[in-house]
Amino acid sequence: MVIGVICRTTDKELIKSIVTLPDLWATVAEDGQEPCAWEPDMDIAWLVAQDDDGQVMGLYSLIPNNCVTLEIHPYIIPRYRGKKAYQSGREVLAWIELTTSYSKVVCQIPVIYKNVKLFAMRCGFKQEGINRLSYLKNGKIVDQWRLGVVLNEIQQT
Repeated sequence: MVIGVICRTTDKELIKSIVTLPDLWATVAEDGQEPCAWEPDMDIAWLVAQDDDGQVMGLYSLIPNNCVTLEIHPYIIPRYRGKKAYQSGREVLAWIELTTSYSKVVCQIPVIYKNVKLFAMRCGFKQEGINRLSYLKNGKIVDQWRLGVVLNEIQQT
């Protein structure tokens, strides 16, 4: 079931306007980052997720790790979290499988965000390890879960 549209964007202002939304920024930014100073890395791929009414639900950034693996970061506007966000995550993975030569997608999620880990796992990711003491939030350095999905496994979930 397609609930919307996934498309690539190079609109730097759109990217910045979504990532720096106060409710979203409070979650995605590490300590010491300021939204007014943040600039999107335009050397990586940015995907826009829209619902079936054409409303922007959020973004996904895709960072090549090597010729096989992409690292993904979701930026879902809080009011769109839930079933539509989950479906957009699945659609992004399908987009990657259909339009790129990458065969694996990975992510790192700070252990303080159990809801994000559950989101990733609903999209087909599996926990693969721990990146110890690697993320600074609210004055504490915390571990990050490392999750991954091999794209040919997506149809099986």
